Amino acid sequence: MENVPRSDEVITVELIATCPSCHTYIAFQYLGEQHWPEDVAAAAGIETVVHMWRCTHCHTTMTETELE
Repeated sequence: MENVPRSDEVITVELIATCPSCHTYIAFQYLGEQHWPEDVAAAAGIETVVHMWRCTHCHTTMTETELE
């Protein structure tokens, strides 16, 4: 049996930034990591692990580098 946290134990990670899509200064919810093979990441000019965030206003999903 897996040790799965109860729903009241789940921690939500947020980042406050200006959304490039809706231009609102708002919280972004952390969605997780996107993993890419090394050759694909190198060809695309990205890291092999990309952190994904969602704007809580317009729900646009973007990478951490897009928010910097």
